[in-house]
Amino acid sequence: MPFFRRKPFVIQARRIRDIEGEIKVETFNRTLIAKPGDWIIGDAGCQSVMSDRVFRELYEPLDDDAKRELED
Repeated sequence: MPFFRRKPFVIQARRIRDIEGEIKVETFNRTLIAKPGDWIIGDAGCQSVMSDRVFRELYEPLDDDAKRELED
């Protein structure tokens, strides 16, 4: 079976803080709930929710603001 790698691309993301509680995120086909620690990610006008563990496996920070976001 052949192997494939995810092409690198840049997204915008922010992490949900404990003080924010749960946040509803509208996507094209449903409403997702982001809980504290989750990430809301955006690409080309689409938003989604991703757990912190998966986010850290897939993405790396590109600037100082992003690095600070990961440290919190």
